[in-house]
Amino acid sequence: MDKLDYKIVYGGYKGIALDGFSIKSLNVLRNTLSKLPIDSKVINETYASLDNMSLDEIRSLTKKFCRDYLSIRDVYYLNHEEAKKQFDYISDSNTGEEFYGKINALLKPMSPFDLDIHLVDSILLVGKVHKPLIISPEALDTDIRKIYYEYIELGRNLNLLSVPTYAHEIVHMEVDQNIGGVEDLLNREVLSIFLEKVAALNVDSSGKVLKLSERIRLYDLIVYLKVLMLPEKLVGMDKRIDSLMYLKSTLIAEKLFDMYMSERKEKDRDKYIDDVNAIIEGKMTVEEMISKRRITIAQCQDYGLFLRHL
Repeated sequence: MDKLDYKIVYGGYKGIALDGFSIKSLNVLRNTLSKLPIDSKVINETYASLDNMSLDEIRSLTKKFCRDYLSIRDVYYLNHEEAKKQFDYISDSNTGEEFYGKINALLKPMSPFDLDIHLVDSILLVGKVHKPLIISPEALDTDIRKIYYEYIELGRNLNLLSVPTYAHEIVHMEVDQNIGGVEDLLNREVLSIFLEKVAALNVDSSGKVLKLSERIRLYDLIVYLKVLMLPEKLVGMDKRIDSLMYLKSTLIAEKLFDMYMSERKEKDRDKYIDDVNAIIEGKMTVEEMISKRRITIAQCQDYGLFLRHL
């Protein structure tokens, strides 16, 4: 099993580019992005103008947003050091069920907000959930296998932008532990980026944080597109797949958010959040949500779509 196959099976995806998406689907995007007023200097200046905050403040604001909008469930925590001490015992298993049963015995259900947060050097709007992997590659499709976590990484410079960044990672945990909730690997980031935008809107009534997050995501689109335009021999497969995933997911999340914002009535906006919660609860897939809204990649490359939120 190569690295890509492992990633697909581990996450419970059915495959990659199931809808035929490829770099050829983005013929309009490069021209669209070239017209947008995206300036890294403006991004950095706006970011520098945000007031510093404490980690407790970030936790509190993010927790309030997530509990107001999402069906927050406990996630599984694994102490990696403790698991390593029992590695020989876990490995001495005759079946996948026995292997993962031993791991499951070490898992501790807890609120995602109780996971430790490690502050690290990071680029803007990027966090990470650390998953200490102990796996039996031949038995990844075992029904009792669970997704588990150890801690979250956030950028050490804490401010209001840290709230949508933290919310992004919370959504990942809630969605990822529902194995099968995302069928196509390239759609993995759709809900996290969509809710990141909703959090940015919610946490700052001035709109400054939302505009900053939009500019960062559009700047990232330019970077991903440049990566994909390089000759294949200069870019590893992992980087190409990641670029495709973030590019496609960002485009769809941008369209979803634009549709969400265009709803005049709160009850109509709530329907989008209801769909997110249905996915978290295992009642819907991300692909069904995209299909329900009749979103196409062609729609997601519209100049006006990006310009409306800058």
